[in-house]
Amino acid sequence: MTDALDEYSGGVSCAGRKIVDLRFADDIDLVEKSASGIQEITKRLEKTAKKYGMDISTEKSKVMVVGKPENTYGQVADVMVDGIKLEQVKSFTYLGSTLTDNGRSEKEIRIRIGKATSSLASLDNIWRARNVSMKNKILLMRSIIMSTLLYACESWTVSKQDEKRLRAFEMKKYRRLLRITWKDKRTNEWVKDRICELCGYEPKNPRTYKKDTLRLAGLRKTDVNRIANTSDGCYTC
Repeated sequence: MTDALDEYSGGVSCAGRKIVDLRFADDIDLVEKSASGIQEITKRLEKTAKKYGMDISTEKSKVMVVGKPENTYGQVADVMVDGIKLEQVKSFTYLGSTLTDNGRSEKEIRIRIGKATSSLASLDNIWRARNVSMKNKILLMRSIIMSTLLYACESWTVSKQDEKRLRAFEMKKYRRLLRITWKDKRTNEWVKDRICELCGYEPKNPRTYKKDTLRLAGLRKTDVNRIANTSDGCYTC
């Protein structure tokens, strides 16, 4: 990849940083702000790969135009690899997370809630066990269920509706664990205080995880707002 990017000046700007590609093991995500740009960098990668006796898989490689719907509607990116046009998609799964062309995380959050619900149901015997303390049940809930729910949440774009959906799922599972019914008339704040009292752990708002990550990455609030309000389309391959 280093050879392919030699003297290449393209890419997209994010918080003052120029980004051309994202890499993980043998997976490479190319990022550009135009269809011609993504074609150029793809050709560079294809040429460099052939020098080392490697080929780009046209079956696994996809193209997606990312941006606000009003700015990217109807845009087509014709990216060719070895004479074959790559498929343009509206969403795809990368490293276990579902990415969509509108840049939102609603679909991924629904999938995460579904997987967390399945994990919750598979451990039903533990939640019902009388020989397992409530503290240990809560810690298991945190380490298994919450980890499944919030996998890769640092990259989410969380709307108020998404936040409500996540909070509702979290409170529902804790109420079920504490055997609280609607007849008990307990507020969410009471549930959080009870969880904290039992194991010293207070349920965290999904937004907190993202803020922690952005702070660790050294991004300022103005940078975050600028990223969130970017209207230009982005081409990824």
